[in-house]
Amino acid sequence: MAIRIALSIAFAAAVVGAAPQPQHKRLAGSVVQNCRFSLGPRVYNLCPLFAGSDHHEWTVALETQTPPTLTTMTYRIALDGPLKLDARLPEHEQCEKGTWVCMTATNRRPEHRSEPDRITQLIPVVSNSTVSNKDGRPGAEAFGIFALEGAAGADKPGSLQLVMRGGYYVDKPQRSLIRFSCVGAASSQHKPTYAWSWNGTHTFDWKTQHACAHAQAHKPEPEPQHGADDPPDVESPPKDGEQLLPPVGPRISLLGVTAAIVCTASALCALVYALMHPPAFARQRLAPYARKLGRAARRLRRWRGRPGEVKLIRWAEEDLPVFGLPDDIDTEDGEEGEMVNAREMAEGDGVEERIPLKPSPGLGFGYGAVPKTGR
Repeated sequence: MAIRIALSIAFAAAVVGAAPQPQHKRLAGSVVQNCRFSLGPRVYNLCPLFAGSDHHEWTVALETQTPPTLTTMTYRIALDGPLKLDARLPEHEQCEKGTWVCMTATNRRPEHRSEPDRITQLIPVVSNSTVSNKDGRPGAEAFGIFALEGAAGADKPGSLQLVMRGGYYVDKPQRSLIRFSCVGAASSQHKPTYAWSWNGTHTFDWKTQHACAHAQAHKPEPEPQHGADDPPDVESPPKDGEQLLPPVGPRISLLGVTAAIVCTASALCALVYALMHPPAFARQRLAPYARKLGRAARRLRRWRGRPGEVKLIRWAEEDLPVFGLPDDIDTEDGEEGEMVNAREMAEGDGVEERIPLKPSPGLGFGYGAVPKTGR
């Protein structure tokens, strides 16, 4: 049975490993400079989205009710280079130089309109500055822009996604994810919209007709090798009540995780099978040790169930006041006291009154001079 389970797990891992991996490509420079690219046999052309000088930077805002205040998250997104600093604001109220995507959280009290907005968070979501990527920051990721396709359906390719990484905030790497949707001209949007933010991933949706893929007329480019240019794993938002788990590192692939699970499960199944059905030579070598262990366990059970001599003496000393006898039972004449029925039993049976440390089953008596009676 264990061998069947191990073979089933190995077969499932082989199926997962043989499944086609999503196409991806690292974009050198900016998205605007590489607005036309191919992923496997499909070609994407995002250049119409960036027509005009004012279509290289977008602002996405989201207001959240946080009574008694109102919190606003404002994203500034640049796809043609780092954001420009605002000369009207001090540097400590802006994202660091070299930031491509910046999130600013402000807080205000609606009933106090004369008060200025207060900045509560300043997150460089995507940055190529040396400050974000310097050593000493656990989990820090190098700056990079990746184009990839999401999970493919049965009858259509996966949707286009742009992953931009390199930010860092409060001991956690940050990244931006733009999910494109191929729609008709009537449903196209001129800028992305906020979707969700979780575990350092800030996600936006962009519905546009320019995100539709076209088949290549010539031989597709060779797929990139897995290595340092692999994009970080794209995460999904947690469901209600779902336990939040730490994210999988950018260098850990799904195949590696599956292989580790298969190896661990196979090793456990083999160990259980070996313990339940050991081979003949193992039984011969381990039989003496098993017998010794069984004898030791039986002696331990007998020893733990029998009261020791020290405990018997302590019990006898504790029982003296219960029978109305003082701790010191010497009489005025210096003679030692005795129990009420001890002399008669000693004279009748010829047994001396005493409190033994252990019962004497051979004499037919219990503790002291009290004979055993049938029950």
